[in-house]
Amino acid sequence: MTPARTPIRTTLVHAAGVLALSTTLGCVAAPEDDDAPVEPRDLAMDARDLIDAASDAESAWDAACPGGATDGLCVRVLERAADPASCATPGLPRLVVTPRESAAASRAIAALDDVLDASTTIDPPADPVLRQTYAQVLDRAKLARLDADFEAFVADTPRDLATLVSQKHRGGAGLTEALSGFKQSEDPRTTIRAALRTSWVSTHVLDAFLSAPVPDTARDPGAHATYCAALRESVAPTVTLANDVAKWCHDTAAERGYSGPEVSRCDAVVTMLGRVARR
Repeated sequence: MTPARTPIRTTLVHAAGVLALSTTLGCVAAPEDDDAPVEPRDLAMDARDLIDAASDAESAWDAACPGGATDGLCVRVLERAADPASCATPGLPRLVVTPRESAAASRAIAALDDVLDASTTIDPPADPVLRQTYAQVLDRAKLARLDADFEAFVADTPRDLATLVSQKHRGGAGLTEALSGFKQSEDPRTTIRAALRTSWVSTHVLDAFLSAPVPDTARDPGAHATYCAALRESVAPTVTLANDVAKWCHDTAAERGYSGPEVSRCDAVVTMLGRVARR
């Protein structure tokens, strides 16, 4: 084993915890100095009120994204280009967060929080049709609220490898665990969006590791090649995990009769990862 391989193995042991959760299956959070007025919180609502409030809050969250959200997320999905200063794999999905309009995002987050707080104090509707709608909009509000954490997780990507691994371990583990809770949602759109996000968590972590600058000790061509080969070998299981989640997304959408745009994005992940795996 060459000296370049040992530190790679050490740092990536911690990263494995992030991506092991992928098989179970955030826009930047509003800034603290936002001076936009916040309406007094009134949590007194019944199930019908909550349905309306949840739909409005989700729409407000989407509207806070300049140019429109991508399946609820304020991100763009690009393909990674080669970078000789790193081990970047050309063609790998690269998530880029577009900051939301801060005042609008603040109000939307407050509205989502109000809905989720109120849902703990009222009973679901007795009528089965209304109850289904209630469960649907509540799950959508929960996922929208989690998207703030998702976007913050993607946007904050340190360049230092040790810090990167530690930070992505904590954030990725929390997100994948939270997203796994939507696997059995009665709302197909929520289930498929959660699966897509889970695959994106894995591909983002994979991309972040590969695109981090190589150490100074691996700058010459031979050491660079050895370092990158070891790194790609270490993260190869992550490619499989992300691919499996994206395929699960596709298959589950077919089983549940869902044909929204999220399905094609899951398929795109599979296609991109296929090219990476063949390198």
